[in-house]
Amino acid sequence: GGTLADDCSLDPDITERIPEASSVFGRLESRLWRTNDVRLHTNIRVYHAIVLTVLLYNCETWTSNRRQVRQLDGFHMRCLRKIASINPVLQGGELIFAP
Repeated sequence: GGTLADDCSLDPDITERIPEASSVFGRLESRLWRTNDVRLHTNIRVYHAIVLTVLLYNCETWTSNRRQVRQLDGFHMRCLRKIASINPVLQGGELIFAP
């Protein structure tokens, strides 16, 4: 189920779901994300089927604001960068993402 605050905010639910999805992502890391035996396309499909399902469970009932969407999107992008082995590099004072 979901968690709803007294003020009907989604913050508690999102705050709960990101660590849950992160835990699932972490458990798959050594088996999928770090191995070269599985194609990128397959890894992304597994990510969509398992990790995003945990993250977005019951989201059809959410009415989210920009900050909450940015939180969810930030987690999503971090996961995709990790799956694709794209690492952040500081170059000339700017953060650049390079494989």
